Amino acid sequence: MTTRQKVRVSTLVDVPSDVAFKIFTEETDLWWQRGFRFRASADPESRLHFEGGEGGRLIERAPDIEGGEFEFGRILVWKPAERLTFEYRAKATEPGEESEVDVRFTAEGKATRITLTQTGWAELRDDHPVRHGLVGEAFLDMLAVYWADLLHAARVRASERTS
Repeated sequence: MTTRQKVRVSTLVDVPSDVAFKIFTEETDLWWQRGFRFRASADPESRLHFEGGEGGRLIERAPDIEGGEFEFGRILVWKPAERLTFEYRAKATEPGEESEVDVRFTAEGKATRITLTQTGWAELRDDHPVRHGLVGEAFLDMLAVYWADLLHAARVRASERTS
């Protein structure tokens, strides 16, 4: 039996793709949930943001993070209103253990489908701390719930733009 090697989740937001991309990349701290499940810091004053453009970073800044900031990863593709691809690592991973997150923004009428695909966890050993004791499909299902929760929060943020 072959185990799938990626996680894919999507949501539909009621804004055009250029606005959806801006919400995702410029208002990240407003929708990306807080707490250790989603961030490197538990500090309610932590700030998470993308440094725009290829080569930029997804970083979190907070006083309780060693050195004041945590780099989740580098931006690999930056195509406003279309696509964002970035490396992603959790606090429990080491350099070289990054996964890749690809986010597509596809117009569907006046709305936008945001589709997020994460790949690259297959190489992590089964007992790696980031797996939380889960392997195979169970681990990938946990990741799918993680990203679905975040996309739901982005959708709520987008709905605030239209209400």
